Amino acid sequence: DLMLGFLVVNHLHKGSSHKKEKAIVKELRALCKEHTEHRVHMFYGQPGLLIVQSSPTSFSEIQKFLKKIAGKPATLTKTKTIREKVQDNGSSEKFVEYPGLGGGGCDKDAIRRIKDQYGIKKTLDVILGLNEKRGGMIRGLEKKK
Repeated sequence: DLMLGFLVVNHLHKGSSHKKEKAIVKELRALCKEHTEHRVHMFYGQPGLLIVQSSPTSFSEIQKFLKKIAGKPATLTKTKTIREKVQDNGSSEKFVEYPGLGGGGCDKDAIRRIKDQYGIKKTLDVILGLNEKRGGMIRGLEKKK
């Protein structure tokens, strides 16, 4: 079976001056090319989010890469076993980037569409690692009003 996982990092910024993010893109594109079942949605912003469709063992490998090579610790906030690949809006793209929105946030509407497509009931706060019981923060991610 394949799994869908939501990996949250403090921030992901797009642009030629952001070398860590460029390294992440390069590695994840290679991973998607190497493994036919892999699919990644990369959301720029603060927080940043990677929605990864892969084999269950890939999540820890991606987390290790993000921390060691790119210096970006990632929290796996939600996983779900899926029976078959789901294509986003009929797209055949295996690696899709979503630019951050004004004010530094990530594209929550696109995250909701993907979440709903997979039948995930968790709220965006849970998926983005924002936890009310911890004062609205987890790993330095501040809850945006």
